[in-house]
Amino acid sequence: MKSINSTQHKTLIKTLQQLEDILSATTANTMSLERIKNFEEVKDGIVLLKERYLEYESLLEQLSHTIEQYDRLNKHLRFSVLAPALRILRKNVEPSQAHYFLIRENLLETKKL
Repeated sequence: MKSINSTQHKTLIKTLQQLEDILSATTANTMSLERIKNFEEVKDGIVLLKERYLEYESLLEQLSHTIEQYDRLNKHLRFSVLAPALRILRKNVEPSQAHYFLIRENLLETKKL
């Protein structure tokens, strides 16, 4: 996935708006059908590009918010739920039991996160 370059977006919008100004300065009588079609495409293109860019920025903001929520939940679960539970289990399980090594491995993995 590739991000949208805001500088390129702004430059393209500016250039399209300049083209729109040039095309609109030409009177309708002197415009050929091809130029009129091009003029409408420029106007529609500017609107669509602006809409898509606003949608992109909104999605980035949502994604950022989701990542922050995930990170907070991840940290809470690792430190406040998982680690204490594994420590309690480690103290209550005898080293000779098969679960002891699994608990020990999980505690070590939790510390690496």
